[in-house]
Amino acid sequence: MLELLVSALVVLVVVAVVALGAVAVGLVSVREFYRGRTERTDVATIDDTDPADPTVR
Repeated sequence: MLELLVSALVVLVVVAVVALGAVAVGLVSVREFYRGRTERTDVATIDDTDPADPTVR
């Protein structure tokens, strides 16, 4: 009976650690998504009319 309780506790701890890791990865992914989104809006504000800029087409 004690072995079953210990193994159940170990499984619970492993599941909790995996769940916390998944939450951390999800939060980092969301942060990176919004960071990329703000960078894309910054790119849209570049003045494309500057003739000295070699990237202007």
